[in-house]
Amino acid sequence: MCREYLGVVDWFPERGATLEPARRICARCLVRTECLDYAMTTVQRDGVWAGTSAKQRQHAVREVWTPKELLAEIDTRAGSQ
Repeated sequence: MCREYLGVVDWFPERGATLEPARRICARCLVRTECLDYAMTTVQRDGVWAGTSAKQRQHAVREVWTPKELLAEIDTRAGSQ
């Protein structure tokens, strides 16, 4: 799905820029868990992967969360806003 938005959505926003356009697309993606698994396994330090920031992924790795646990945490927070 993200390939369809190359050049339209910034998957590698500058520090401090909003991640929301990318996150909205990621929220609808059917391979979101697999995407996040790849990002966490290969230690992707830049970009939006499965709607997560590098900081969120680093936190999840430190806490030994699985990709599904991180996505559940993010979805819970998004639903409470």
